[in-house]
Amino acid sequence: MQPCEVAGSWTTIVEPQAACDQGFAKQTPIGSVLSVSSSYQLSYASLPFHAAGKRGGVTLKRQFAHAFQAAPDYLLINSWNELIAQPQPNPHPATMGNLRKSMGVYDSSGVSLWVDPYGAEYVRDIEPSVEYGDFYYQLMRSCLRVYRQGSCSVAGTSGESCCAMDPELVLIRSLREKDPSNGMTTQHVLSTGTNERDTLVATGAWEEVCTPLLGNPQLCGGGPMTNADVPFELFASAGPERALLTRCFTGVSNFFSLDPSCEGTTVVGPLGYVAKSPSSHAARPLRRCYNTSAQRHFHWLDVTCPALPNVKEESLVGYVR
Repeated sequence: MQPCEVAGSWTTIVEPQAACDQGFAKQTPIGSVLSVSSSYQLSYASLPFHAAGKRGGVTLKRQFAHAFQAAPDYLLINSWNELIAQPQPNPHPATMGNLRKSMGVYDSSGVSLWVDPYGAEYVRDIEPSVEYGDFYYQLMRSCLRVYRQGSCSVAGTSGESCCAMDPELVLIRSLREKDPSNGMTTQHVLSTGTNERDTLVATGAWEEVCTPLLGNPQLCGGGPMTNADVPFELFASAGPERALLTRCFTGVSNFFSLDPSCEGTTVVGPLGYVAKSPSSHAARPLRRCYNTSAQRHFHWLDVTCPALPNVKEESLVGYVR
């Protein structure tokens, strides 16, 4: 099991058009050995952004793409099945609330985390399953056919599923105007790109909300945190039991809505799709909160909207990654 890398650092955000560049042994006594996995974890698989997940096959495809390029003497497929998962003590401070707990499982104590398998999405197996059928088995077969031919640029591979690099997820960055009182009184923005983030942060009046505990090269990371207006991922395309989330503008501040016409305000554009029900692929409840005094909307993950003056919960929007 080897993680994908960005600029020499491990990441769990595997993007369809970015090289994976997982490490591999190049000069062993028997030659070079490279592994490919349908998922992997950097820490506890049950915590947000700590594991890559299968990502609709993107993780396995990008790891295989590196194998096509490296052409190792031995290719290790990791793994066919992974049937054992065991709880581990939670080392993170209780002050983090649900941000320290396993996604979608909010037991009262939060004492357990999972290192290895965590639902159908965060497990390295390729064998058929109830949730995914034989999708990953067939994808492995496709990637092996391409591997034996050399790469996706070879004639006859254009129809292989291993060579189709459609995005499965959209990374949503969380930006907010700085608020010394932490009362959720300032404007919040959900953004899909780095240009807007860099422009706003460069003003000095805005900040990016980081992921708790573990950072990725694509996101800032720092903990322990207690605020739940953190980044997340949405589905990139429509599908069964999914709903479009749209970014809107009131003329004063940004907000998000399940109404494609933005509840009569200005439509900024689509963000992505939320799941209507929870699964291991989208386990985190996304809520829309509102500060009635400041007239500011903001999002909150994993737990009900904060008990702050003038703050109310407007809706449970759906489930995200």
